[in-house]
Amino acid sequence: MHNRKVCFLCPWMDVEGGLQRVVSNVANQFAEKYEVCLCIISIRTGKPFYPLNPKIKVVNFPLAANGSSNLFVRGIRKIFNNIEIPLPDKIMRALYYPKGKVSILEDFLADEKFDDVIAACGELSMLLGCIDRKRVKANLFGWQHSSYNAYFKRRGYYYYGREKLAKSLYANLDAMILLTKKDCEIYRKKFNVHCLYIYNPLSFVSERKADFNSKFLIFVGRMERGPKGIDYLAEILQSVFKDSRADGWEIYVVGDGKDRQDFENSIQSAGISQRVRMTGRSSNVTECYLKSSVFVNTSRWEGFGLVVTEALECGLPVVAFETDGPMEIISDGREGFLIEKFDIPAFAECILKLMSDDKLREEMSKKAVIRAKDFSAPAVLEKWTALFEEFDTTLND
Repeated sequence: MHNRKVCFLCPWMDVEGGLQRVVSNVANQFAEKYEVCLCIISIRTGKPFYPLNPKIKVVNFPLAANGSSNLFVRGIRKIFNNIEIPLPDKIMRALYYPKGKVSILEDFLADEKFDDVIAACGELSMLLGCIDRKRVKANLFGWQHSSYNAYFKRRGYYYYGREKLAKSLYANLDAMILLTKKDCEIYRKKFNVHCLYIYNPLSFVSERKADFNSKFLIFVGRMERGPKGIDYLAEILQSVFKDSRADGWEIYVVGDGKDRQDFENSIQSAGISQRVRMTGRSSNVTECYLKSSVFVNTSRWEGFGLVVTEALECGLPVVAFETDGPMEIISDGREGFLIEKFDIPAFAECILKLMSDDKLREEMSKKAVIRAKDFSAPAVLEKWTALFEEFDTTLND
């Protein structure tokens, strides 16, 4: 009987990150049923950060994920990442996905005869769209790890200025896998592609749940102003900790990053540093969740929010801005609160409301645990299995 062969195209895997953790988790699940290959396309060739099932084959292609590593070409791409210039597709393809690199990948995929190839980010989804379907007889899937708005509408980030190119390349794929129902609607309208949403799976299961009587908030994430909004976090904490309803409360800030020092300076200036426990990166984030009773997410944009689902799994009510991921994951007033972007006073007030109402925290904690079941590894794997069955092929038999 033919054993299904599945290939993940990945960017660098040697760092601690949400994409890397999700890809590793899903690949490990797949390896119990399928023959799995992790094809890393990156000039960084370090050992994958997260543990992998020993059955998984890892292949490194030391190539830049989005074209040439030549400094001049990279400079041109940086310019296009900040302005929208309607260049012909052929020029854009040559700039980002030169034929030489496409040919190397094409040869590998054709030789290996995979049943399914999954490009595990927007960049590699576009690269996969360059493949000659006459040579590669696999199902080709693009798997997005952030929202449409984050990928295509944020000047200077991700794929700004490449929406027209993306539309032509995504048309060559069998399906796009997205993180939210909202993005499915957008991709159908903008790119005219077949798409479905599959949630990112939880990276752990916790039989223990957080103590809703604990007087600790918790923030988990990269210490960066841009995407993670830690400047907002500093402002919110200043408002919260000056209120008498927050007496006796503290916060765990779990994570590290380039703007950590700025954050620490802000809380020092505000005179609240003694109530902020900076843990840095933690090898046991679960314990931090379990010692807290409210989770805060201050991201400016969040394609999904793995930390949000982790908080739910531990029984934590969530307070977050109305970004794509949290809006998909939680219902306002049920498992937490969704705050209009970027209303600092309203965010602080919802935290204080939870701090001062033990019964509300308990009710939301119970509902958080129920919602977390939708993100369990078995539930997510079931959706992937249904996708494979939908596009089942016997080409490699």
